[in-house]
Amino acid sequence: MENNHDARKQQINAHIRKSGKVSLIITIIVLIWQILSFGYQFAYTIRQSDTLEIHSVLDIINYQPFGTVPDLIVKSLMTLGSLILLILLFNGLRKNGLPFTERNRKLVRNIGIIQGFQALLPPVFRLIQNLPNKEYLDARSNLIMTFFHPSNLNYFTLNISVLLLFLSWILRYGAELQQESDETL
Repeated sequence: MENNHDARKQQINAHIRKSGKVSLIITIIVLIWQILSFGYQFAYTIRQSDTLEIHSVLDIINYQPFGTVPDLIVKSLMTLGSLILLILLFNGLRKNGLPFTERNRKLVRNIGIIQGFQALLPPVFRLIQNLPNKEYLDARSNLIMTFFHPSNLNYFTLNISVLLLFLSWILRYGAELQQESDETL
């Protein structure tokens, strides 16, 4: 019985390593693609500033083919941060094949936190942009609608964030069970 359990554990471990390697390669390709994409978006925004009636740096910052420049910078950094954490996660799985570790839990939790910020920061930026508009501030419903409007708040990303945070608790419990199992065997 013990040999069967060890053989099954090694088989699952080998499958996790193989899947970790494939996931690592895919994530590296996505990271490279995102870097190229964000570079294009920045270059396009700056290049368009020459052809449009833009008279100052502030006009360039507020030009919005891909969002404002601050939005684009924050989005870029958060996306790249999430992808780098995913690369670390998949690389660890590729090396040791152990999903239930404290390191993996922390990586998944941090990705969830970054995704939460990525979902919540755009509506905060929109609110900040509208603060100088007194008429806008007088209508509380405008503030609420600005924050919760689907064009500002990315509900999908927010749900992914909650899912990842929940998954980190599952990984924590799995890591504790794994440690207990390893100590009793």
